[in-house]
Amino acid sequence: MDAATVSRLLRGFGIDASPSVVEPLGQGRIHKTFRCATDDGVYLLQRVNTSVFRDPSALAQAGRQVQRHLLEARATGRYRFEVPANLEAVGDRIDPTLPGLLRDEDGSIWRAMDFIHDSRGLEVAETLDQAAEAGRAYGHFAAVMGTLSPDGFPVPLPGFHDPSRRFAELQQVAATGGSDRLAGLQDDLNYCAACRDEIEGFVQASRSWTPRICHNDTKIDNLLFDSRGERVVAVVDLDTTMPGFWAYDFGDLVRSVAASGDEDQDDGPTLHLRDDYVEAVAEGFIDGLGPLADGSTRAMLWAGVRLMPLMLGMRFLADHLAGDRYFPVEREAQNLQRARRQLALHRDGVRRESSLSRKILASGTR
Repeated sequence: MDAATVSRLLRGFGIDASPSVVEPLGQGRIHKTFRCATDDGVYLLQRVNTSVFRDPSALAQAGRQVQRHLLEARATGRYRFEVPANLEAVGDRIDPTLPGLLRDEDGSIWRAMDFIHDSRGLEVAETLDQAAEAGRAYGHFAAVMGTLSPDGFPVPLPGFHDPSRRFAELQQVAATGGSDRLAGLQDDLNYCAACRDEIEGFVQASRSWTPRICHNDTKIDNLLFDSRGERVVAVVDLDTTMPGFWAYDFGDLVRSVAASGDEDQDDGPTLHLRDDYVEAVAEGFIDGLGPLADGSTRAMLWAGVRLMPLMLGMRFLADHLAGDRYFPVEREAQNLQRARRQLALHRDGVRRESSLSRKILASGTR
């Protein structure tokens, strides 16, 4: 992004300064984020992907409620992390009552945030301590956000973690997709179809769970660590924060942190869950939840470990069949490769359910 465009966008947020450095930030697949250094400070500019977040007003309303709740919790000592500050737009707001979103001259929608200094993101957990710290941070976030009622809370992405919906979407696109992409996928489709009972069982079990305000995208790169990579200083990328279940957050974190390799790796051995990393994440998450981590909660967390790689695998597979409309790709069949690596994690979790679930149920009891 050129300096003139950045300057224009910054002026839209009341910052009259020219950028000295503009660089892409993060590995996010949805929004485009840029770190912009000026003489007045360092800011993040982010272009909102309205193809995914089709209701920017709901996104802004949810973000405002989340930020207010976290700031109040931090002020009273109940939340220990920094809260990224959104800047108010002084230019063309998409809604006069929602000051955080700016409409640029080309119709794109942007927001700006203060940059949190002396912090860095991690793409992977390189140590067990980092895995445990990630679990602890998301558990703490879950406990604090769990005190905010989900009733009437804006939903930026309806059905985002609805396994029945994701299963139906895959079946539909498989029935209508082009034959060129269906070739060679029958084993993958049969595997997902055979998981129907598991999905229905999860949906049935979830009816007895308490809905909470959850992060819903708990990858390690949505945390900011201190400059040494030892302690989390902020939980970020809060766009998906909305009503859900802790099973989603825990399962997604285990899927991303405890996997034996990268889902985007072009080739390599089949993925599996590393026992020691599963245990580290569980110990941290349950420590972060504190007294909320009772026996029924732990059982729910294990359900998420099984569900999340299956659900993401179905999403990747459906997107591959649909022509890669949602998840960006850099090479042919990349979403198919991602799908197969997630489904491998699901197979591993099913195969070793007894030993892995015991680790979660026993976490925090020693």
